[in-house]
Amino acid sequence: MKKLFYGGTLALGAVLVWFNACATAAKPSSARTGPFILGADISWVPEDEADGAEYYDHGVRKDIFEILKAYKFNYVRLRVFVDPGSTNGYARRRSEAFCDLEHTKAMAKRAKAAGMGILLDIHYGDTWTSPGHQEKPVAWKDMTFAELQGAIHGFTYRAIDELKKNGTPANMVQIGNEISDGMLFPDGRRSNFDKFVALVSAGIAGAKEADPSVKIVLHHHLGRSNERMREWIDNFLQRGVKFDVVGMSCYAQAQPGDWERNFNDLAMRYTNLTLMVVEYSAQKRYLNDLMYNTPNQKGLGTFIWEPTRHREALFDRNGTNAGGGQLSNFTADEGINQGARLARTNAPLVNTNSFEFAVRAFGTNDMARGEWRRRRFGGRYDANDLFNLYPQMARDYSDGRPITPKPTP
Repeated sequence: MKKLFYGGTLALGAVLVWFNACATAAKPSSARTGPFILGADISWVPEDEADGAEYYDHGVRKDIFEILKAYKFNYVRLRVFVDPGSTNGYARRRSEAFCDLEHTKAMAKRAKAAGMGILLDIHYGDTWTSPGHQEKPVAWKDMTFAELQGAIHGFTYRAIDELKKNGTPANMVQIGNEISDGMLFPDGRRSNFDKFVALVSAGIAGAKEADPSVKIVLHHHLGRSNERMREWIDNFLQRGVKFDVVGMSCYAQAQPGDWERNFNDLAMRYTNLTLMVVEYSAQKRYLNDLMYNTPNQKGLGTFIWEPTRHREALFDRNGTNAGGGQLSNFTADEGINQGARLARTNAPLVNTNSFEFAVRAFGTNDMARGEWRRRRFGGRYDANDLFNLYPQMARDYSDGRPITPKPTP
């Protein structure tokens, strides 16, 4: 520290500069500088539209982006797989490689035209990645660890660079999807956190080289578990990983109050990080209020997952909610089973996207499979009353006043 005394006289100006610098360094930053994010992951839309899906609001057919914009959504989350058309890929039985980079760029164009921000969710696999399922892309199967680092760097760079050249730069990017237990198994399992970090860091480097302004999101699947999230975040920070946003999935609580306790603790504990819920379904108003209320405005916003037809959807088909599957009574034993170790219900899996379900219903030929998809995912989708929550939230969050969160009964 420089001396603040000159010839026995205190230099008051120097003291004030030093005091202000210390105060600035010690004060947690107020992170939310723009509007609260009301986002939606609508990555299923292109393939549903290919199967004949049409979207309506008050009886008028509209583009899905027009409907979302009218109800005050301001962001979309778009997932991309490495090669969904591969022999093990998400779209291996489709004529189009949905959720590849080209389809994602086309969706980004629509989002940009609607004036929406973009969160790119990179699954470092040819199909879904989740906590226990982080299978390598087929083309990466036999790579050395050094080659894997190069591949993850290269794909991330390409995705961010091509979106930028597309005129639709990603505002934020997830380096992996639900990477709570690692990525690119077995090499990147969290049991060897140093290797896990090396892969994550390669992705971050690729993103930042392509677009230095893009914000980096790391995604944990248990937004209810403060202990597990803290241990995970600490492991990254102790190894010098530079990222901006802690993303969380929030489908279930083990006990009432889990989300609130976790959000508030993370916001106060990690003053240089911000928070987002990047996946949720039910408890829509309550969860958004919790995120909005986080200390020092650390909660940037939320993304509802596939609201056209997942669980408690924002659309109806044939007069009933277009979602399905397990119930969403978040603190009861019959709640959904994403990371909460809760019992499954006996509800029919009417919303499955699996090939196996199609085989059971229609046989193995392509015509039967296509007919199943048209029946299940095509047709008319009507915006329902759950949409009305979002304009009200946008209004309530616009003035910065605290909100009193109330769980939905």
